[in-house]
Amino acid sequence: MVRNTAGKYVHGNIYVNYGKLDLLFVPFLAEPAAEGLDFLARLAGWGEMDLDLKEESVILNGMTRAGNPENMFLATLSGQSPVRIELPGIMPSGINGFIHLGISDKELFVEQMKTYLAGIGSWSGIESEINRIENAYGIRPLDDLIDIMDDEVAWFSVEGLTADPSEEVMVMETGSRSETREVILNWINRYLEENTFEMQAYLNVYRLDDQTSFEIYRLPEPFFEGTLPGKFFNNYFTVLENHLLSGPSVEVLSRVIYQNILRKTFINDPVFEEMSGYLSNRGSLSIFIRPYPYLDYRKRILDDDANATLGSMELFLRRIPGIIIQYSTEEDLLYSSISFRYTSQIREKALTVWESLLDSVAVIKPELVLNHNTSENEIFVQDATGRIYLINSAGRIIWSRRLEEEIMGEIHQIDFYRNNKLQYLFNTRGKLYLVDRNGNDVERYPVTLRSPATNPMALFDYDNNDGYRIFIAGEDRGIYVYDLEGNIVPGWRFGNTEGVVSKKIQHFRIGNQDYIVAADNRRTYFLDRRGRERISTGERVVISPNNHLILDMNIREEQPRWISTDTAGNVIAIYQNGSVSSLYSQEVTPGHYFRMQDMDMDGIPEYIFADGNELAVLKQGGERVFGFSVRERISSPPDIYKFSSSEVKIGLTDQPRNRIYLVNSDGSLYDGFPLEGSTRFSIGNFEGSGSRFNLIVGSANNFLYNYSIE
Repeated sequence: MVRNTAGKYVHGNIYVNYGKLDLLFVPFLAEPAAEGLDFLARLAGWGEMDLDLKEESVILNGMTRAGNPENMFLATLSGQSPVRIELPGIMPSGINGFIHLGISDKELFVEQMKTYLAGIGSWSGIESEINRIENAYGIRPLDDLIDIMDDEVAWFSVEGLTADPSEEVMVMETGSRSETREVILNWINRYLEENTFEMQAYLNVYRLDDQTSFEIYRLPEPFFEGTLPGKFFNNYFTVLENHLLSGPSVEVLSRVIYQNILRKTFINDPVFEEMSGYLSNRGSLSIFIRPYPYLDYRKRILDDDANATLGSMELFLRRIPGIIIQYSTEEDLLYSSISFRYTSQIREKALTVWESLLDSVAVIKPELVLNHNTSENEIFVQDATGRIYLINSAGRIIWSRRLEEEIMGEIHQIDFYRNNKLQYLFNTRGKLYLVDRNGNDVERYPVTLRSPATNPMALFDYDNNDGYRIFIAGEDRGIYVYDLEGNIVPGWRFGNTEGVVSKKIQHFRIGNQDYIVAADNRRTYFLDRRGRERISTGERVVISPNNHLILDMNIREEQPRWISTDTAGNVIAIYQNGSVSSLYSQEVTPGHYFRMQDMDMDGIPEYIFADGNELAVLKQGGERVFGFSVRERISSPPDIYKFSSSEVKIGLTDQPRNRIYLVNSDGSLYDGFPLEGSTRFSIGNFEGSGSRFNLIVGSANNFLYNYSIE
């Protein structure tokens, strides 16, 4: 029958005699493991697989004749319809592999499994254990699990935590969270009725933060130890939504819970993305293995020669992201497939403190904001769908909501009610928003702008008395000044700019004089608080599009001045008397970035240019201090980070390559960089993190990363 299913126009036909399958593996295994391979002979009878060779993958598919459930395991799946595979959405990212069972008819499966276990001589021992537990405690835990199970169960190993198959985690989809919890508590309570222990001895609480905790229960004694049903009963249990998890320790189950809270699950793992096209979304039995991590985890079963070879084959095995084996019932046969792909590029895993999944890629620099209740840092970010998020220091999303447009510029925190509670102030093209830390709009916000914004809002408090003013330029070339109530401020007398203002408006104070500075693509405006011109330059000054004016107190000449660059790369200085001078010329494109920072602590700031893929730091006289190159392109303005009074670094983002860099003041790269990341990044500290600093950045795979910087 199997021979009749063979394909004709394929690269080859492979016939599998399952009864001899163990002979393939015996030469590579240590003696105790080799002796346990007899289960392979009991999988099925014969199978045929058509071979399809592609440039980066090998695919085999065909039919398998399972045989009789009295002695063939795959025959226990006869009569089952393939089940939708959803449990990888609960498994954490970074697993070594999993085994998944899809059971559409539980009663039929139980009967056929009993037949199989009886046929191999195991049922009597299992039945004795069922009776022992019932006589001792009045419970039938195996029946309970079958009752609450929906149609999926799986076992997986966690990279770095699972050292042995006995430590694998079971996850079962159940019909009801509350019913599942009642079943677990009933097991423990019935045990406690027979023994003098308190419930607290069997209850652990995993607490992520003040608002998020999970109960993890310890099984009073091992059930079905050393038998196949024992795979359902590990030392600890927890309930996650409508899923039952059983694992070897509180630590392992806590890790699984945490990764789910962050949405860092296997379906969001780069390996799954690479292999998902080879995994049917329905199946009866599905097996996934990452070859090198799995063999490294199971190396104790390999013989000495195989272990010695494993190291030399690491590079080859790591280039195989996964192997998928699937069986699905199809009338009297099983449709079977084996797939794996080979890639020339190894995707290294980012070494993060945590990774929190957004709905899409982050499109703004993640901002560190203050929690006024705890005085701890939290994170505010927006993704490409317009959704904004508030995320706590553990990576848990506190809330999210969708905006119609992208935020322009940074997030400001203000105390609107003057009650020591902070809100988030920002603008989009069409609106000015004020949002409280619960994600709700404040008072009459959002305020529709008089004219659509062309630049990020600027927030000024002239006299440090909370008399805030909000400056936003509009498409009608007006500059609008709002108060915190969202009203237009009377007394502002500026007319219109000549061009479009795309850069944030700036405020400077020198002595007792205020300067409001705006720049468009035609000229630069120096205004007073009422919008009247304060400085008239003798010549037209057009600032390069990606840069602002930098106030230089110019201690050598004792003449304060504003410094920036024009589109040709000339460093220009504007003085209070309106005079303009050219200080230096750098060969750059009009889209370059320019900064000034005292990198060598001599009291005189250096010029910092970023253009294309090159960073250049120069003395004001033009002497080159150092240069640095990224692989593709410096895609956003360099950020300056001051770790101490004498420790300054430059942050760069290469968005096309999804890489970020932290450059030391001598031009060397900070240890551990480059790291994965596609946005500008924030560096700060989270209370209790154990890190000197934490770096928060968005990545191309929709995750928000928290790196530890020592």
